[in-house]
Amino acid sequence: MIAAPANLATPPPELCRRRFQPFIKYTKPNFQIYPHHQLVAHELERFEWEVSEGLGPRLIINLPVREGKSEMVSRRFPPWLLGRHPDWNVFVVSYGADLAEDLSTDARAVVMSDEYARVFGAAAGSDTDVVELDRSSKSVGHWRI
Repeated sequence: MIAAPANLATPPPELCRRRFQPFIKYTKPNFQIYPHHQLVAHELERFEWEVSEGLGPRLIINLPVREGKSEMVSRRFPPWLLGRHPDWNVFVVSYGADLAEDLSTDARAVVMSDEYARVFGAAAGSDTDVVELDRSSKSVGHWRI
């Protein structure tokens, strides 16, 4: 029997700044969070912490196709990570150039969204740590915040 998804009301932006899973729900409200997504979100948060501590972590996420890996890891995690660490370099890579470009385009769209602005941008109401897309960078393959 499959457990019911953990799909609560829209989380507040402040929680989305601190936790990855609420950020996913905030920026993609129709994404159904199941237990394996909770585990992936937890492991990605731990990965972020280990990188910030200089521990040189490695993380492999192995799930069947159509289980949300690309949505979580390639489309949502890079924007969330950049919102928390705007000075970090993040790479979206794939087995093929076309897929990598598509995923980068999608991640860039998240950063350009109104939801992202409410979490990490000027609309968040903070004068510090405002993260927005560098509008002079038009490339989807190499963009900056």
